[in-house]
Amino acid sequence: MNQDAKCQAGGDDWCCLSKLRRPTSTMCEGHQQQRRAGVPYTPLRFRSPNGVAAVRQTTPCEYPGCPNRKVYGLYCGAHQMQKHRGTPLRPIKQWVPSDTLPGWSQPWVETRGYAWVSRKNGIKRAEHRVVMELMIGRELLPDENVHHLNGVRHDNRPENLELWSTLQPPGQRIHQKVDYAWELIRRYDPDHKREPGAISNTRTSSW
Repeated sequence: MNQDAKCQAGGDDWCCLSKLRRPTSTMCEGHQQQRRAGVPYTPLRFRSPNGVAAVRQTTPCEYPGCPNRKVYGLYCGAHQMQKHRGTPLRPIKQWVPSDTLPGWSQPWVETRGYAWVSRKNGIKRAEHRVVMELMIGRELLPDENVHHLNGVRHDNRPENLELWSTLQPPGQRIHQKVDYAWELIRRYDPDHKREPGAISNTRTSSW
């Protein structure tokens, strides 16, 4: 078999071009599954955990009342995950927009006490980090974290959050300490406009 042989499935405005795994096949695994299922050939949307292309389903999940489409088997991805974990199947929490964070969901509190938010595409983030990034007008750096002044981890009001830095100098030599001090000034006060002790969380962008 030609090592560069591609799947021949396609339509008027698309073609698959996935590499073939078997010398006697003209279609990839995903489109072979579509043929066996008797459904029209459609572009593959995702890959299953074992790396094999999966069937794009058009029928709804069989959990009562679930609006999502099947992924493989009988259920959507969320209900398949519940089944895989051995937990009882339950309704999937629907995405509800936040009142204060545009583009993010209403927060929920996880077991450690932190509030989390998500986007419609499934991306999840800790709410306090999202709020702090809106306050300072940029993304947090890897060595920065957010402190809750009153100790309540899900209280993410801007006045309760404080930006902390874990950046440390590599050693105790004088020139390393000086370099470290200049790095902090370049990062947090590049225009040298703040007096000592005046550095604070400054809200620089609108919500």
